[in-house]
Amino acid sequence: MNNKLLINIYVPLMEKDYDLFIPINKTVGAVKQLIINSIIDLTYGIYKPNDKLELYIKKDGSLLKNDEYIKELNIGNGEKIILM
Repeated sequence: MNNKLLINIYVPLMEKDYDLFIPINKTVGAVKQLIINSIIDLTYGIYKPNDKLELYIKKDGSLLKNDEYIKELNIGNGEKIILM
């Protein structure tokens, strides 16, 4: 699984976190949509996202820009990411 990373997504709105595999060869924007869709599925549609959600690295609060590729970022397995 060299083309995927296991990350932990924290969703403050729900006060929950989820472990998800994400592809490294996609942009942050594409991965963000995959993450949102996964959380909607995992919550059986209870989670209702808004249009302004962003991804942040938990350890330093840095914003992940939508046009960056995951493989070009300094993200490893087990990274904690915030979706808000």
